[in-house]
Amino acid sequence: MRMTTTLEHFEALTDEQLTVLRTLLDGASVTDAAIAGGVSRQTASEWKNRNPSFIAVLNAGRLDVWNHVEDRLRRVTGMAIDLLETELANGNVSVARDVLRSAPKLNLNKVGPTSAQLVRNEIDDAEQALVMDQLMRAMADHDLRTSVTEGESKPTPRRGQR
Repeated sequence: MRMTTTLEHFEALTDEQLTVLRTLLDGASVTDAAIAGGVSRQTASEWKNRNPSFIAVLNAGRLDVWNHVEDRLRRVTGMAIDLLETELANGNVSVARDVLRSAPKLNLNKVGPTSAQLVRNEIDDAEQALVMDQLMRAMADHDLRTSVTEGESKPTPRRGQR
């Protein structure tokens, strides 16, 4: 099966979706992005959370932003090391130390899939997990109701709780 490219996903988006997407990538909230795109917040949220093409392009955009930030951080980290060397020689390390402490805390590689098919797979997996959780809760609730209607004074212990 051929994977759809990010460009193909991008070309499949409407002008409103592209406006919402760009606004989100600029750091705006879903509400502000929806206003910019001329759509409801619910619509923008649905695109962001349930539309595989939108999600794939959003993730690709995020990856690009994070790559740019990572490059800048590398440059700043190098400057911090230079400053650290200078400040160590002068006896002042607080500024350089603070920059160096914050650099490793940024996990810039945590971006979701950039393929709509992989996004669909993640959505399907999440939905399946939710259904299984609901099924397990319903079964537990049924067990509790059954034990009460059979005249037991306490719920039947579950496996491993005896």
